[in-house]
Amino acid sequence: MSNIRLRKGHYRPLSDIDCANRPLGQILLDAGRISAPTLARCLDAQTRSGVRLGEVLIASGAVSAATLTEALARQKSLPYRLQRGTHPAFTDDDPWFWIKAGIVPWGKIDTIWQVAAKDDETYRQYADEIHRRLGRHQFIWSTQQVIERHLETLFRAQLIPYAETGRIQRESCVSLRFDLIKGLLIGIFLCVALGFILAPVVMYATLLTLGAIVLALSTLHKLYLFLRIPATDRRARPLGHPEILPKITVLVPLFKEKDIAAELVKRLEKLTYSRAHLDVILILEQADTQTSDMLRRQKLPHWMRILRVPKGQVQTKPRAMNYALPFCHGDIIGIYDAEDAPDPDQLNQVAAQFAAAAPDVACLQGSLDFYNSHSNWLARCFTIEYNTWFKAVLPALAMNNQIVPLGGTTLFFRRTILEDLGAWDAFNVTEDCDLGVRLSRRGYRCEILRSTTSEEANNLARPWIKQRSRWIKGYYITYFTHMRDIKQLVQDLGWTRFWHFQMLFLPTLILLPIAPVFWAMWGVFFGLFSNVTLGLSHTQIIALSGVFIVSFSVDTLGQVLGVLRSGHTRLLPWIITTYFYFPMATFASYKALFELCTAPFYWDKTMHGRAMVKPPLNPALDASQRQ
Repeated sequence: MSNIRLRKGHYRPLSDIDCANRPLGQILLDAGRISAPTLARCLDAQTRSGVRLGEVLIASGAVSAATLTEALARQKSLPYRLQRGTHPAFTDDDPWFWIKAGIVPWGKIDTIWQVAAKDDETYRQYADEIHRRLGRHQFIWSTQQVIERHLETLFRAQLIPYAETGRIQRESCVSLRFDLIKGLLIGIFLCVALGFILAPVVMYATLLTLGAIVLALSTLHKLYLFLRIPATDRRARPLGHPEILPKITVLVPLFKEKDIAAELVKRLEKLTYSRAHLDVILILEQADTQTSDMLRRQKLPHWMRILRVPKGQVQTKPRAMNYALPFCHGDIIGIYDAEDAPDPDQLNQVAAQFAAAAPDVACLQGSLDFYNSHSNWLARCFTIEYNTWFKAVLPALAMNNQIVPLGGTTLFFRRTILEDLGAWDAFNVTEDCDLGVRLSRRGYRCEILRSTTSEEANNLARPWIKQRSRWIKGYYITYFTHMRDIKQLVQDLGWTRFWHFQMLFLPTLILLPIAPVFWAMWGVFFGLFSNVTLGLSHTQIIALSGVFIVSFSVDTLGQVLGVLRSGHTRLLPWIITTYFYFPMATFASYKALFELCTAPFYWDKTMHGRAMVKPPLNPALDASQRQ
């Protein structure tokens, strides 16, 4: 080690040190940028992780990216740039080469291009292709952050349309004939209205029969799923850690989240995954100055960065993620929402489960739970519904290789498969559900991650209805998108999964709007009017009552299974009250149908950070908290 000893906080300029061909750690040590114990720890971490020393130094916060870049450039006696200058008049029909390589045409000196990369190894890997594209050129060193900002500025005009339509334009909902859908929905509404005017009994009987058939089929489908949930999780055995940790990029789309942005950063810092293998991108809309100002006051760790998305045709979460995807460093792409509080070791489990999974497992869906589950009655019912979905329905679908309508958060993809699919549909307001169908159509599978993320339940009626209306509208859009070519859909899915597809979507799309037809039956049960008034015989009343009782029993079975598997045992007595909770979705469905006709791509923003119970900084929920 060097004999040079500097007082803490006193640095020597790197220009005063002989850096040529000397070890990087020695250079930084002589300059007083790191201490001997810090260097020893980073060298040990390098040996264990298999990544470069420079990446370990930055990830641990030992040195800045600018300091590392200058040291490496002086070590190799090469020029470097630490500030982004004015970009040259450069165009290329294939910006993806430069973005994927992490190399940017910096500027021109006479006839020679300067090309910036984060290290000489990256440059050498692509040197021949750069020469083919640019001719004579010179390598210069720069930081990865400066290079990516330069690339984003240089190719923004090409990135925006890619984020909106990408490679799935023909599969996207943007190509749906919404004028025909609008005409169909208006036609159905007029026929029903006219039917109730001219022949109310016949119209009521028709809707009741349709609803009873769909309800019966949906009940059989749910019972099939609930009975096929194994008593023990076949993944319950401990998963070993992979020998080489994969790089994981986590995308966190934010919009008007100033109330929760600071807490989000603290919760993400609780993740225990190796910092040298972690890359977090906070995605902001260009116009969202409130969240931007809040984050500017935060000291973000070196593995966390901000990317701003320019204005475009739509302003949606999937469009923002599409824009960010080319700038991801990871082999695994994850998604968190602003209010999420993931288990601290969640990414370690993601890496382990992907390492043990078959190649056709494209994604892992984590379980979602609420940290404000007991704030009021609405939050309790919402928690019961979530537990049923994430602890009973989705595991049954995944374990039986069926379509899994993905959730929008705590979702992790193999990057190569995600890019091969064309990423997300920027115009679909339930892009997660749509992507789950597209994965299944391509023959890929989803597994359930054995880890939980806590988030905030909408516990006020108006925000709940706004959020649910977006989900229902997205279900309509996703269903119409994939059903426009039924023959191809059957060919892709096969008849079994095609049947599951129908049962996942049709009950929501049909039963919610016509639910008041079922509500009228209560008038008969309570003697407010006779069954003859509704045009129903005594036998029909008995048959319908049987369907309702069986349906309610199966729903209760699923809710009990979900609540028990989640550990929220104190919610068991509240299950009976969910009968009064689900009618709210009917009002949300009317809003969804109206928007489907007037504003199909409008994203009704869910506000976060206003829960009656604030999220825990330690997101791990123990048994007592979950109860």
